[in-house]
Amino acid sequence: AGLRSSPIFAAAPAIVKSGTIEYWTFLNPKDNNARAVAQNMMLDNFKKKYPNIKVNITVFPWQTIDQQLTLAIKARRSPDLSRASLGLMAQHASANDLMPLDQYVSGWSAQQKDQFTVPWETTVFGGHKLSFFIEARCYPLIYRKDLIEEPPQSWDELGQIGGKLTAPPVYGIGVPLSQKGHASGLYQWLFPALWGAGGDFFTKEGKAAFAGEAGVKAFQLLYDLVHKYKAMAGSSVSDDVEVQTQNMMAGTNTMGVIGTHRLTLMWSGKAANRDTLRVGYVPSFEKGKPSPTLSDGWQAVIPRGAKNPDGAWALLDHICMDPESQLTNVKVAGELPSLKAVVDDPWFRSPEGRDFGFAVKYVAESKRIVYFPPSWDQLMDGLALAAQQVVAGQQSAADALSAVAKEFDSWKA
Repeated sequence: AGLRSSPIFAAAPAIVKSGTIEYWTFLNPKDNNARAVAQNMMLDNFKKKYPNIKVNITVFPWQTIDQQLTLAIKARRSPDLSRASLGLMAQHASANDLMPLDQYVSGWSAQQKDQFTVPWETTVFGGHKLSFFIEARCYPLIYRKDLIEEPPQSWDELGQIGGKLTAPPVYGIGVPLSQKGHASGLYQWLFPALWGAGGDFFTKEGKAAFAGEAGVKAFQLLYDLVHKYKAMAGSSVSDDVEVQTQNMMAGTNTMGVIGTHRLTLMWSGKAANRDTLRVGYVPSFEKGKPSPTLSDGWQAVIPRGAKNPDGAWALLDHICMDPESQLTNVKVAGELPSLKAVVDDPWFRSPEGRDFGFAVKYVAESKRIVYFPPSWDQLMDGLALAAQQVVAGQQSAADALSAVAKEFDSWKA
């Protein structure tokens, strides 16, 4: 299927004869959900490769795993390998939390570095490679094919279609505006909305760019979806991405900009399945011109103070760079592969894999590197609060955004 072998440094099996690896994840091996099952399959295969290595797993909620990691490093209780959020990587880098992976990748060619779905430079900080993507992910428009024949071509069309489909408790679209999980439900919608309007989050110098014309259009759209089109519930201000997922599964939302890693779970809902819940381009303010989308995804990192860094690297390589692991992860868990070569597999052109094939193509077409500054979580808390105020009619989009931008730039000064 055109799968390349992993570029792991050849000496790994010789170095890693035995030992224990402490691995931190938010996927509980005892759970029966698709992502936990895929993780178990990958870890079982790792045990076959390295029978003398024991992997101990500690589970934290995804919303707090990064904070727990930083606390453990400070207290000198580092695990060997951990999941970490891409959005908080700059924070980890500035806190010097992570072990640079230079000793393992220093000899890599440009061709090896180019084999990843998300550009190599995305996780290079201060000249050091600090992490690898466990999965790439895409944030497309997810919509009900049984209710909407073709996905909307513009935000106006989406508002109109969504308004027609709204009959509470059913709404046309949900955009979660809660601060929970660093307002992840808001940013996965806001990046495409900003880009599609010709704007961006930040300037090249790292200053706020989101309060310009594109940002005002995007935040005004949130207000309009609730008040003008009547396509979105006012209660979206307290929804997070977990609520949005449940709403799609229950059929109380018919559209949303949601990560592909949630598709497999949403297909198990009572209202939606593989035939009814499909993926399409995120619209923009210009009809027929889709918004670019972003790709982020969970990282595998070796923290400073890891007792078994070589063992951790072997496990990182197995999870992030072994083509079979990556194919298992997309087929079972619905997480997009971080390796380009995996996408050559014919499964991506099958009825089961077509939505993931579309998503990989969408990421490649978008060609966007996402930058998350060290103060990302504070910024998103501020933007979520601003969005809530705009939707409630308490502030104009321009005023709300310029206040957040001013505050953000004062942190940078």
